[in-house]
Amino acid sequence: MSIPSAPVPSNNLRADKRLAASGQSVFGFLCRVGGTVVAMCSSLVIWYIVAEKRPGAIVFLWFFVFIGYYFFIKFPRFIPAVMIGLVTQVLIIGYELQVLTIGEAIAQRSGQPFYPYVSLLCPRPMPAMFAVLLTPAPGHIFSPPIGLPAWPVVVLLPSSGPSSRSH
Repeated sequence: MSIPSAPVPSNNLRADKRLAASGQSVFGFLCRVGGTVVAMCSSLVIWYIVAEKRPGAIVFLWFFVFIGYYFFIKFPRFIPAVMIGLVTQVLIIGYELQVLTIGEAIAQRSGQPFYPYVSLLCPRPMPAMFAVLLTPAPGHIFSPPIGLPAWPVVVLLPSSGPSSRSH
């Protein structure tokens, strides 16, 4: 009769987890960048396809948000990209609608500079977004392999016998 031996634990488990985390952080970064770029392009389409008219911009913004939520539901892996894209679209088009409604002078009182064209406003968030997303990236990609031990630890508690409780 032979006793089966337990498999020898390997240290590859930690390396695999670290590589998976690195891949996930790079994928997340690319999703966020892609969502912002798509939102910038779609904001240009939304604003200029209707010749900068309020009703048309609202209708096309709704249409593009509807398309965004289709991807939100159909492809849940891309939820961060979709949400960043939707928020960026609403911020860009919403700011332009606000300036049309309340006027340029009142809109500039808050300290936000006014850009006369959406094509000047759209690329403004890109460098800030890249800087914010790239700051923690090295810590995620080159993180030390800490976490779970390489082999599960089993703790056995002593019992006081088979009938320790009174029934």
